[in-house]
Amino acid sequence: MLTAQGYEYTRLSTIINRINQAFINIFGENINIDPDQPLGQIIAIFADELSGIHDIMSELYHSFVLSAARGVHLDNLVAFNGITRKPGETDEQLRTRNEKSIFAYGQYYSESLKGQLLNLDNVTKAVVYDNKTDKIDSYGIPPHQFSVIVEGGQEDDIARVILLNNTIGIMSYGNILKTINDSEGVPQKVYFSRPVHKNIYIKVVVDIDSSIYKGDEDFKTSIETYCKKEFDVGCMVKLNKIYCCVNAISGVEDIEDIFIDISLNPDKNENIVMAYNEIGFYSIEQIEVLHV
Repeated sequence: MLTAQGYEYTRLSTIINRINQAFINIFGENINIDPDQPLGQIIAIFADELSGIHDIMSELYHSFVLSAARGVHLDNLVAFNGITRKPGETDEQLRTRNEKSIFAYGQYYSESLKGQLLNLDNVTKAVVYDNKTDKIDSYGIPPHQFSVIVEGGQEDDIARVILLNNTIGIMSYGNILKTINDSEGVPQKVYFSRPVHKNIYIKVVVDIDSSIYKGDEDFKTSIETYCKKEFDVGCMVKLNKIYCCVNAISGVEDIEDIFIDISLNPDKNENIVMAYNEIGFYSIEQIEVLHV
């Protein structure tokens, strides 16, 4: 049933009870509508058909809700934001990419540009630093210029997005130069940078439940995947977030200690500060797990 609060799904048992009560109201209390009787079975058949209609109506209603839509319905919704599903992309991945791309419709230039960049194939990270002052800022960006740092993606695609989203009179800044023709066919210089990778070494000392623990390789992969997704360009590598990640891994009973560092044999229990253009490099070869 559709209400002001949304679609309220009606269960099969509720439908059967309603039909049963309708028969009782019409024919009286003595009518035999037990499930094993002919009339009870007829009611069950009709109720099952009505339940199927409710299933279809619920699916139709939620096909217009971004958080619940699936498959083609989700494709149609994100298309309004100019998003097209990539080959092999799951519904959840598509939703996440759509949310990121919404920045493209944001009020500020840097948010808009970031959203467009994150929508490019194979781009995993993007940050935009805008120096609106009359002097070189603390990142070394010249006055009235902006710096774009992008992880992944094709250089020509990145440069084209920067050019198309550029504000007239504002120059891009970076160590990669690409020449892209504008809408009039005039070559334009576009600058951007790639992040500087800093090796992050992690040592985890844990107590495990061997009956559900999936093994050290799976454990390391979980940490690697989490860190790559969680920590952006220029973001501090926070120890407490790695604790949260490890604590959520199946089979971990207790965390004895976690050490992180930018060199082999980590022995520090403190956050790692990143420069504005740095990003952590994580791999299972740089993650050590010890059992207590």
